[in-house]
Amino acid sequence: MNKDFWMVKLILPLSNSSFESFFYVATPSHESLEAWVDGYLHKTEFLEYDALQNTRRKHDYLLRNYCAKRVILSCLKKPLSQAKHLHLDKDTMNQLILTSNRFYYSQLQVNVTHSETLGFALAYEGLYPLGIDIEQINLQKTKTIEQTITPNEHKFIEASPVVSDITLIA
Repeated sequence: MNKDFWMVKLILPLSNSSFESFFYVATPSHESLEAWVDGYLHKTEFLEYDALQNTRRKHDYLLRNYCAKRVILSCLKKPLSQAKHLHLDKDTMNQLILTSNRFYYSQLQVNVTHSETLGFALAYEGLYPLGIDIEQINLQKTKTIEQTITPNEHKFIEASPVVSDITLIA
């Protein structure tokens, strides 16, 4: 069965407690994203989307929205039919937030990243920051990646069979 998304629920440990987090990874088709416009965008989001001139920016907007709303609704244990009622916006730090009934969602943290056609989102209720980022790795980006990762991340990359063919600059 070919699936265009994967939803994972993780229980993350934190000191003497833990919290639920939801990770959503998707590679939706262009048709799936276009269908998203009519059925699931909030009216304000539709206006933002419609104002975009560049095809690539429109695609990125829909991919971000698609992944974010699906992971948010999973975290809140709400059906997908509620997506149209959620308005995603960005705060002053350019972080994704829910502006509709923001007080109700005040502890919901959301983070989204994408690269080409792959979208990745996480959501969890909590007060601690958790971030994600994906990058398509190529030789041009290797030096930048090497400069931004921590020593522990470097060790992880070297030990990982999934990324064993990546050569980082020493």
